[in-house]
Amino acid sequence: MTAKVDLERFERLRDVSMRVQADLDRRPISLRELLALRVEDVVVLNRPAGENIDVYAGGALLASAEVLVVENRLAVRIADLQGQAGVGPANNPVTGHLGSGVE
Repeated sequence: MTAKVDLERFERLRDVSMRVQADLDRRPISLRELLALRVEDVVVLNRPAGENIDVYAGGALLASAEVLVVENRLAVRIADLQGQAGVGPANNPVTGHLGSGVE
């Protein structure tokens, strides 16, 4: 069960940079396959196209998100926040403008 977070407790930490990571997918690959990789090879992932990806902040799962292209850059739109489905600015893509700690 996820407890509701009291955001006022974190007010002093608002300007702390955190690393944000968006994972497309993870899959096992053999050493043979890894050593055989060449430029322009395609690595097929397990996640179906169009499925939401996982977004982590500080190593902890933060959200589920949709992959977008904004001004020729990859971006993610938050679909669900961990423990708070449907909360957040659904129409505001999270892009590289979050600060220096964003991947």
